[in-house]
Amino acid sequence: IRIKATYGAEEAYRVAWKKLWKFAKKKKLLHEQSAFLGLSYDDPNITQNQNCRFYACISTKRNIQSEAEFGTLTIPAGDFAVFTLKGAYSGLNNLYQYIYLKWLPQSKLNLRNSIPFEKYLNNPDLVNEEEILTEIFIPIK
Repeated sequence: IRIKATYGAEEAYRVAWKKLWKFAKKKKLLHEQSAFLGLSYDDPNITQNQNCRFYACISTKRNIQSEAEFGTLTIPAGDFAVFTLKGAYSGLNNLYQYIYLKWLPQSKLNLRNSIPFEKYLNNPDLVNEEEILTEIFIPIK
């Protein structure tokens, strides 16, 4: 489900994740290995905040058809550099800046034509903010 708002806009994100969760339960898409993923399509340092596109996703083993505001997306297989953020989601922008402006140029690796994504390892409603774990996957070659 797509969110078009300032990254981290609490109400927009809460509503979207709740709708996605209900949809996934209704369609029986959830399984033990289901992952909660986020895809950010814009750089908030360049794009106006209200125009930032974010896709809240749940992985599934089933093939499904797009329906109403719910779509499907396949992340191409390949190599990824993985970074872990421990703490509030508000720290994501700083970590992305570090990855692209410092780590990537120093690594001598190149970006692969794919989209980076986030994997949310725990539920922020069930842990303290400083215990939130998020992995960032950067496609590399």
